[in-house]
Amino acid sequence: MKLLVFFFSMLFSFGHQDTIQETISGYIEKLRDKISEPITIETLNLDLSGINNVSGSLSASNVNIQGLKAFDMNIIYNILPSGFVLTIDSIKLNLNYVADVTLANSPLLNIFGEGKGSVELTEFVVEGNLTVVSLLPAINITVSGMRMHLDDALFKFDGLLDDETFSNEFNEFLTGNVANLFNANEHAISTLAEGPVNKILGDVLANITTSTEPYDYIVGEYLSNIEGLIQKKCLRRSLKYYFQCLALYCSKHIK
Repeated sequence: MKLLVFFFSMLFSFGHQDTIQETISGYIEKLRDKISEPITIETLNLDLSGINNVSGSLSASNVNIQGLKAFDMNIIYNILPSGFVLTIDSIKLNLNYVADVTLANSPLLNIFGEGKGSVELTEFVVEGNLTVVSLLPAINITVSGMRMHLDDALFKFDGLLDDETFSNEFNEFLTGNVANLFNANEHAISTLAEGPVNKILGDVLANITTSTEPYDYIVGEYLSNIEGLIQKKCLRRSLKYYFQCLALYCSKHIK
């Protein structure tokens, strides 16, 4: 989700290439060149407070993210840009984790442990509408009608409950249900995400018209500060909603 915001920041100027399409494509490729993989996050602490049916703590360290650089961004044009489809074939995360999380307020659903983990998201697609509100004196673009889809999510965590059998079973549960649950609640998650996406987009566009190194700013401010971005109140709403859905699902299906 955060990545799609970066791509729209390239739309601030149409004056230096033959066509709007070529200009935008050039900016997208400049951004791609600035993404250095793997993206590494030393520590990532997720604040679970205020999430219904979820309590406890969840943290990760030595997080490595790969796959964002290989994004495909298709801009749809009706003279001016009118829509987009962002596709990332595979996003891979490797990390060390420490967890002590209770789902559905039930001691029977207390998931704790520490160890190594990996997540692979397959065929993540975000699409929506673009509206060019103004071009002068500064460009103003808004995103609306966002829709998201995730084909699959593969989980591999060891050390859960210090029990290899439980770890394997919980990995199978997450792998079998997370993508389906995400897609089933896609409309609500996308709706919650639109506000923060437009807020961040406005910030990026405002900066890109004044900064001499706009792409360094984009990568540094957002890709290098994912924890700070996640903890912003407006972005946490979509994460909170998904955790609530997951907790409710677990309470019904894990025995």
